[in-house]
Amino acid sequence: MAAKNPPLPIRYGRSLFVDFSRSSSQILTVQTVRMAFLAIVLLITVIYQIVNSAFVSFDIFFKVYVLLSISFFLNCIYTLFIDQLSKSWLCMALLFIWETFYVSLLIYFIGVNQSLLVFLYLINIILCGVVFQRKGGVYLALLTSISFSTLLAMDKQIQGNSMYLAVGINNLAFFTVAYLAGYLSEQLNFMGVELKERGRDISLLKNLNALIIDNMQAGLLTVDNSGMILQQNNMALNLLGRKKSLVGQSIASIHKPFYDNLADSDQKQVYEFFMNAEHGGRKVLRTQFSPLYDEQGSKKGSILVFEDVEHLRKLEDRVRQSEKMAAIGQLAAGIAHEIRNPLASISGSVQMLQAERSNPDDQKLMKIVMREIDRLNNLISEFLEYARPQAPVDESVNLSELIEELIDTLKQDHFAKGVKFDVHVAPDIEIPGNHDKLKQAFWNIILNALQAMEKSTDKHLTVNVGRKSKRVQVVVQDTGCGISAEHIHRIFEPFHTTKPKGTGLGLAIVHSILENHFAEIDVQSELKKGTSVHVTFGQKVES
Repeated sequence: MAAKNPPLPIRYGRSLFVDFSRSSSQILTVQTVRMAFLAIVLLITVIYQIVNSAFVSFDIFFKVYVLLSISFFLNCIYTLFIDQLSKSWLCMALLFIWETFYVSLLIYFIGVNQSLLVFLYLINIILCGVVFQRKGGVYLALLTSISFSTLLAMDKQIQGNSMYLAVGINNLAFFTVAYLAGYLSEQLNFMGVELKERGRDISLLKNLNALIIDNMQAGLLTVDNSGMILQQNNMALNLLGRKKSLVGQSIASIHKPFYDNLADSDQKQVYEFFMNAEHGGRKVLRTQFSPLYDEQGSKKGSILVFEDVEHLRKLEDRVRQSEKMAAIGQLAAGIAHEIRNPLASISGSVQMLQAERSNPDDQKLMKIVMREIDRLNNLISEFLEYARPQAPVDESVNLSELIEELIDTLKQDHFAKGVKFDVHVAPDIEIPGNHDKLKQAFWNIILNALQAMEKSTDKHLTVNVGRKSKRVQVVVQDTGCGISAEHIHRIFEPFHTTKPKGTGLGLAIVHSILENHFAEIDVQSELKKGTSVHVTFGQKVES
């Protein structure tokens, strides 16, 4: 990134351009140095007077003290109002001119030949170079040169070559110091601007990096080789169920499986870990371990990027279930048609025999045959209903009224005896769908919940219909026998049943109906504690 344009220089006269962009802290530093040297001059003067009190006139030192007092007074005024006066280049310039004038007077009173205060000229030039840079320093060096050369010319003790040598050497020192001080000031100023720009760029990059990390949809942790957490993002806290910062804690205390696999993260590795969720259930954290190396290639730690893929697992299960049911449906539908034709022939033949035979034993056997034929025919009809392509969803269904009607009807069923109903239905919830098919699906779900509580001592059925995250959700929860982990993944498969007289097609048909209505169905169950069925509408799954 290119540096911004530097501040415009201050125009001093017609031809002198000086950069007066110093900050208040720099001006204060210059002022502090000036005050310090005033104090040093005062101290030297006092010591010199004490040591040479028998040889030096008090009148000389009186003038020196007057000059020092005036200078102290002016500098104190400037220091008190430094914020206002430092904004005026003229005030700063006049102060440097005064310093040159007062140093010249000091040297004049003490004596050019004996004065050790010539170095104050150099200090004044250096400070001017810091503030006004090279051109300002050179112009002050010129003024200093004129002042000092005048003092030398007025001193009768310095004549001839001695004066030329003193003028040459001192002027060379003045201009050299002015040039070097201004040049160094310009370089320092340039480096300061560059550093400030680089610092601003680094700050922007840090902010951008923090913004990207905090808005990642995956959790991120950076750890050192000992497993101490160095960095985190907001999603990491959410996935790990933490509210306070994890920085400075050991990753072993947060999630031990993470720590156990750090040693193997010399190369990029991907693992999946199970973790209990806050409100029940579990999370499946798919975690990528990546080593973090320094410029020398030494491993300094690891980066962990993880996300909850439990929803992907459920989606994969649904896809596999749909594919399995579609394959089974197509196969069995063909078989059902093939069975139904000879079954009709058998039924007709048995009816003819019934009409001809009067033997009670024969009649009894033929009734058994007819009953089983009817049972097989009903089973095939149900299966064909499951396998038949569903009509498109094209009408509006008031789901609230549908569920309330079902509950009122099922309360009269003998399985509802002793069951405590807890029903919460939000009013006027409408979804697109087929009324009869949805009624059939929820009838099966609620009836299964009632049947599951047949042998329970605490019979409690909860039905909730409402909106969740702008989607319609129906939750049916019972306190029945529950479903084992072995069977819960197969409950929607055709002909899979745990009931003695069940056909195994009820929930398969329910799944087919809800899938046609673009609904998600999620079943959570625990043995001897009950089952919860969540049906969520409102999201169309693209194939």
